[in-house]
Amino acid sequence: MTARQIPSVISTPTLSSLEQVRSLRTLQRFQFSGELVLNDLKGHQWIFFLHLGGILYVTGGVHPVRRWQRNLAIHCPQVLTHPDTIRRDLASINVKKCWDYQLLCLWVKQRRITPAQAANMIRAMLTEVVFDIAQAKQITHQIQHNYSLPTKLVLIEINQAIAQVQSLWQTWQNAQFGEYSPNQAPVIKQPEQLRNNRSAEVYQTLTNVLDGQHTLRDLAVKQRRRVVDIVQALMPYLKSGWVELTTIPDLPAPTSPIARDRDGGADQQESREKCRDEPQHVSPRRVLPRRVEPGKERVKAYPTGITPNSGKANVPKTPLKRANATSTQSLVACVDDSRWVIHTMEKVIGAAGYRFVGVENALRAIPTLLVRKPDLIFLDLVMPNVNGYELCTQLRKLSCFQNTPIVFLTGKDGAADRLHAKYVGASDFLSKPLNSRNLLMVLQKHIKQGVC
Repeated sequence: MTARQIPSVISTPTLSSLEQVRSLRTLQRFQFSGELVLNDLKGHQWIFFLHLGGILYVTGGVHPVRRWQRNLAIHCPQVLTHPDTIRRDLASINVKKCWDYQLLCLWVKQRRITPAQAANMIRAMLTEVVFDIAQAKQITHQIQHNYSLPTKLVLIEINQAIAQVQSLWQTWQNAQFGEYSPNQAPVIKQPEQLRNNRSAEVYQTLTNVLDGQHTLRDLAVKQRRRVVDIVQALMPYLKSGWVELTTIPDLPAPTSPIARDRDGGADQQESREKCRDEPQHVSPRRVLPRRVEPGKERVKAYPTGITPNSGKANVPKTPLKRANATSTQSLVACVDDSRWVIHTMEKVIGAAGYRFVGVENALRAIPTLLVRKPDLIFLDLVMPNVNGYELCTQLRKLSCFQNTPIVFLTGKDGAADRLHAKYVGASDFLSKPLNSRNLLMVLQKHIKQGVC
């Protein structure tokens, strides 16, 4: 039999190179305090609570309750000897605000578990979550500057968390397990084939273990083996189709009798109780337009610029929706070292009925903007002397620009770039090269919101 070839390590993406992990490192570099909320296409949401760039706690994902109870059994087994006390303790806390973390804090305060036990449990859960987000596809990021954890049980550095996961991640990828998730549960799909091709003892053992109610992680804890070893042992059965990995719901959260009485989707919905009140998503910066008499403000003119293709500024023949009477008084500013970008913005914005001011020298941007006080600001991300991140940070420190919509112009549009932009206070992104329709949509989005 020919041995299965293992792909070269060189072709395996490192954990640190993934956008999801890079976003955590970005917040560590900024010593961010607050919440990082990650969402994937499957509807899973993870919440990281951070303090000065370190991780205090993490929750959410596929099986938050199952993960919590599994690690509680490993690191704090004395608590599970009296399961009724968990429900009794829940009566003394606010179950809508991170009941799992509050219970750990309560038990540490009551000296039922040690601070070291709580810290080890949080580290273990963080390891699982970092692995899960590394496997997730098309993750979106949100940051919230407020958090409501009552006590700091532990503060984990991002690099420590990554180092703990890196070995497992590398082994998982090298073994070509990328299509499998540790949160899946093995179940016997073809019992007759399994019975006929294996001894009675092996068949009985597999029947007892592979009941479809326990994930690969659950089985690893029960068997006291690594998750990778469990998958390796199951590979012959998975390849033959006798066993398959299925998705199972989370365990019911102990916070609701409804969750305990229902199964399936209801359990999973209840188990995703967030560690804080529902986040108030950061909306684009809003500002009421200044009332200026028409004709008092003059539009700054620039030498004619041309596009590489048409020889003319790319102005749509039929603009989207012309601004109403109120928005025609709105002033839009653009700070960009490219004269062609300034000229194109002036053409499109002027044709849409807005006033425009352009600044080519980033060092003169703040004095100019302070005088003109625009209702919307476009900032080029990459400029000589000062970049868009630095300029946005300085503008947000000024009271007159704290609520002004600021939109970045950039050819870089990765998750880490968007996270950095949100951190410094940007309201939106507009990709280069400029597209007139997208530009008009951004104008209508932010200035219309400011008028409402």
